[in-house]
Order: sequence, then C-alpha cells, then structure tokens
Amino acid sequence: MASDDELPEIPVVCPECDTRTKVAFDEVERAVQRHNDHSTTARPSPRSTPRCSRR
Repeated sequence: MASDDELPEIPVVCPECDTRTKVAFDEVERAVQRHNDHSTTARPSPRSTPRCSRR
C-alpha cells in the first residue's frame, strides 16, 4: 500500500473541452471543482488546471 508521500496522480479528462491532466490524489476534488467553476476562451497550458469553456 502506498504511503501519503507516494500517492498516485489521477488522470482528469474533460471531454467537453478535450483537456487532460494528471492531478495528485489529494488534489483531485479541488482541481475538478476549479475546472467546473472557471471557464475561459483561451486554451489552458498543459501544466495548468483544465477549464472548460463549453459548459
């Protein structure tokens, strides 16, 4: 079993805006909430939290 220091990254995919990222296990809920709360017309960089502009 993985310790807290070895938690996996979880793939997060938004099919509406075709963004994909990996997020630390303990950040998944916050990352998805940020994605759903914010929209932008610009494409996010690969290292940024995904944001869907087509909600």
